[in-house]
Amino acid sequence: MASAAHAGGTGWLDRLLPNRLLASVSALLAAAAMPAILRGHADWQHVPVLVWLHLVTVLAATALTPVMLLRAKGTRQHRVRDHESAVRGMVIGALLVAGWFTFAFHRMLGAWLLAPV
Repeated sequence: MASAAHAGGTGWLDRLLPNRLLASVSALLAAAAMPAILRGHADWQHVPVLVWLHLVTVLAATALTPVMLLRAKGTRQHRVRDHESAVRGMVIGALLVAGWFTFAFHRMLGAWLLAPV
């Protein structure tokens, strides 16, 4: 038996934060990280390899998030909606946490991005 959430469309969170908006915010976060990294070129030799590996993997995941959110979904509706709801929760949480902890003051990327030219 289908629940009310599955029978009649989207929930309040889906309407408040549609996939297109989440995809745009993800793309913006990835796009903001690139100039920050480029502006920090003077410090690149001091950044450990493990930090570079972390940056590359996180940027790849952030860049793939819009693709994941905007691509066509599967055909089994009840399973797709359950999965999409879980993915949306992860994306929202990741954007909030990653955005805050990446660009907060006194963090490497935040300092690179906000440093005077």
